[in-house]
Amino acid sequence: MTQRNVLSSEFFYLKPNDIVYVEPLKGKQFAFTKFPYSVIFGFIYTAILSIYYLK
Repeated sequence: MTQRNVLSSEFFYLKPNDIVYVEPLKGKQFAFTKFPYSVIFGFIYTAILSIYYLK
């Protein structure tokens, strides 16, 4: 199922309550899982907010 036209095929159909499980590709992982961007962005946001509040 790597092509979009398979969904419009007359042999492919889903019924209500069907479950489709798709395994993730190993090569399409983003770097966000390895580097803690949320911690850094949170620190920067807190620093900017503190500077703005102190002025």
